[in-house]
Amino acid sequence: MIKPTLMAAAVAAALALPGTASAASESEIKELREQVQQLKQDYEQRIGALEQRLQQAEGDATKAEAH
Repeated sequence: MIKPTLMAAAVAAALALPGTASAASESEIKELREQVQQLKQDYEQRIGALEQRLQQAEGDATKAEAH
């Protein structure tokens, strides 16, 4: 799997080159959309996992303070 920072840099570079962005074929555009969608899904999963960890840590801290 490509690292998100590498993917973001690649997308930014592609968008920074005006000839490349305007000359993209439909299949390239579709592929970029799919990659962006996959990144969004990956980040949503990671955010969800971090939120769960945060809730657990907050619960543990509250229990520790009560004792």
